[in-house]
Amino acid sequence: MWSTMLLMGALLVPGQDAEPDKQPAPDKGAPKNAAPDKAALRIKVNRLIRQLDADDLADRDAAERELTEMGALILDLLPATDGSTPAEVRQRLARIANAIESSAANITSEPSTVTLEGKMRLDEAMAEMQQQTNNRFEDATTAEVTTDFKDLTYFEALDKLLDQARLNINPYGGTSGVLTLVERPEGEGNRADNATYSGVFRIEPLRVQAVRNIRNPTVQGCRVALRMEWEPRVRPISISQPLAAVTAVDDLGNELSAEGQGNRGSEVQPWEGRFSAYRQFGDVRAPSRAQVWWETPEGDFVYWRGSVTSLEFREE
Repeated sequence: MWSTMLLMGALLVPGQDAEPDKQPAPDKGAPKNAAPDKAALRIKVNRLIRQLDADDLADRDAAERELTEMGALILDLLPATDGSTPAEVRQRLARIANAIESSAANITSEPSTVTLEGKMRLDEAMAEMQQQTNNRFEDATTAEVTTDFKDLTYFEALDKLLDQARLNINPYGGTSGVLTLVERPEGEGNRADNATYSGVFRIEPLRVQAVRNIRNPTVQGCRVALRMEWEPRVRPISISQPLAAVTAVDDLGNELSAEGQGNRGSEVQPWEGRFSAYRQFGDVRAPSRAQVWWETPEGDFVYWRGSVTSLEFREE
């Protein structure tokens, strides 16, 4: 199922259907057994993990460096640690996992780009975009479209195609990690006219509501509903937008204040979170340990620390 959210900002990890790197189209002449040998990889990882406890510091550093360079492919092969694991090995394994997860998240959050030129059918253009970006799709029509894209971000290219074919993204249909297309309602404007593109995200304002209390004119405000869409190849696990980073101006250029419900007059404090020990919960890979804290003038104040033992998913 293709998903959207009415929020801004993001923390990403690669989804199950995501590819951390944009890979070229496979060589049709390559042998079928060209995929990495999982058993051989496990043997190599186990050898390097034992080397993390070697007598020579240079050997321990070399093992940590090599494991880190092996990337996301080995995350599931890293062992769980307990009280019997040497302290230095625990520290090195934690650094390896954190480095790999951070690198994978940074790579994944870079937008895919598309280069495409000429007249073709929409389904042909979408198939070529899938080859270039690893973003899957379904239900494309055979409408003729014109392309002149050179290193255009995925959503910029997609919006141009969908505006020509008069189609939209269906946020409620299809398969997980697959973009589903649907006919656009009569009279609806172009997707490209109001959209903003940031990394793997597309953000579009959908609705603006002015609110004024007739009995108390001092109570008034403006609400903006945003739709956020992300490339199908990724799966966000946490999306947030600190209120302190929100700015707004009216049509005359006057700055508007952003206030949280019930927090008028209070001071907004920045916060941070640390998420670790990623593991598989069904079809989703998510952190099983987390800690979140406020950054106050007096120092960090931890307001939540815990672990996740299970996840339940419910579609509404």
